[in-house]
Amino acid sequence: MSGQILVSFDICEADTEFKVPYNDLVLAKFITMNQILFEIQVLGLRNLQSVGILPVKKATMNFGFANLLPVTSEITVKSIKTDPGPAGSNPTINTLISHKMPLPEDQLLCPALTVTVNDNIFNGHVQPMIGNFVIPLGDILFEGNEKTQRDITKLNDLVASI
Repeated sequence: MSGQILVSFDICEADTEFKVPYNDLVLAKFITMNQILFEIQVLGLRNLQSVGILPVKKATMNFGFANLLPVTSEITVKSIKTDPGPAGSNPTINTLISHKMPLPEDQLLCPALTVTVNDNIFNGHVQPMIGNFVIPLGDILFEGNEKTQRDITKLNDLVASI
């Protein structure tokens, strides 16, 4: 899967007049938001592959919290980046990221958190992207998703066995 789009459309006669012109319709007015505290324990990265001929030097992770808010939002949020980890393709980062921000109450409207992994070459002057992934926040935040509940149970069992 390379991307997703969330749309709403209606098929109607060409001469239909709407009560509110679509230019005046702001979806954000109808979305209820809750303050959510994110606490992400970053343990490390494994089996990183370099994009060039040089081996992986010092990988960093960039959590795109700024991308979770709508463009019209008055709140400004910066993305959070981990410090460059130890050299190599299997760095242990062991960092706690704690951040509070508003997210929609509705699971369908809840965005996914995009995380990119970059390498720091030549003291950070060159930072090629090694990879990226998304964290489906709607699936994690809202109960009822059986797969997420199974994954959380597995993680809890793993942590308890350590």
